[in-house]
Amino acid sequence: MKEQDSATRGAAGLQPYLSPAAVWALSVGSAIGWGSLVVTSHSYLSMAGPLGSILGLLIGLCIMLTAAYHYHFLAERYPGCGGLYDYVKSVFGYDRAFLAAWFMFLVYIAIFWANATSIPLFARYFLRGVFRVGFLCTIFGYDVYLGEAIVTLLVIVLVALLSMTSKRADGLMYERKMQLKQMGAVTRD
Repeated sequence: MKEQDSATRGAAGLQPYLSPAAVWALSVGSAIGWGSLVVTSHSYLSMAGPLGSILGLLIGLCIMLTAAYHYHFLAERYPGCGGLYDYVKSVFGYDRAFLAAWFMFLVYIAIFWANATSIPLFARYFLRGVFRVGFLCTIFGYDVYLGEAIVTLLVIVLVALLSMTSKRADGLMYERKMQLKQMGAVTRD
């Protein structure tokens, strides 16, 4: 059954569209986020000290390496488009894959607010509070300003638009590259 699934996936014509450099950029960008800079410098160091902070980061590294090892194992065993849904479907079937996908969706929705609130923090630290206009309220000791809320909404809309159009732009560039390759202008990938 596994061989049949692999043959079916190969027949579907799935082609990778990320270069190795893009995969590294995506990986590093995902790993080194706002939390690793601000949380480490303020919360971890002030509460746990340097040794506790290093120990906490090393424990997190071990957990992430374990997850990466398991994804690598699954990617080798079940080639194709990959991802949580595909791997769970291959091993446990459609019902459990559906539940796993919904839980993953809920996790992404649950942390969305944390990523969105990092935008005004960036503005406060790097732009010296330029958008601190129109005080709205205080939540958990954090002052909320209308200017920062508007900037956050604009960045969310911008990222959504880029996400909706980026694959289309990648596809157009790939088609153009294939046209040039057929004409003999491009000799290597």
